[in-house]
Amino acid sequence: MKRSVPLTWWKSILKMDAEFVSLQYTDCEEELKLVGALGYDIKRMDEYVKAEDYYETAKLVASCDLVITICTSVVHLAGALGIPCWVMTPKFPAWRYQNTGGMPWYRSVRLYRSPEIDQTGWPTVIERVALDLDELLNGKVQKIA
Repeated sequence: MKRSVPLTWWKSILKMDAEFVSLQYTDCEEELKLVGALGYDIKRMDEYVKAEDYYETAKLVASCDLVITICTSVVHLAGALGIPCWVMTPKFPAWRYQNTGGMPWYRSVRLYRSPEIDQTGWPTVIERVALDLDELLNGKVQKIA
């Protein structure tokens, strides 16, 4: 559960005036239906994220203004493409995410670290991401990454 944050917890992010696209490549239909029932619209483009050719996924990621995610391969794809990417990481993530600072090989990636070892820290991280997204969408900041 270190790398799992249920979409229902993302309410403060999903309520923003933005178009959301799922980049989840495993089955998530049940969770998307649950979030949809709460009134949040997340587009699903399986032809890109479940493609046999990762180039299709890269095309979808490249079309995004910003990727918000947990630690997953999409972080590295967005980082390699130079797409701004905000990553919610556990307090002690895999070595690739370092224990302090950022990911030095991807300038477009910003890390949001959980202050707690268990899932109790995720609400704090989600609220921080939501605040930064609100500032971005309302023109209070100029730079995404």
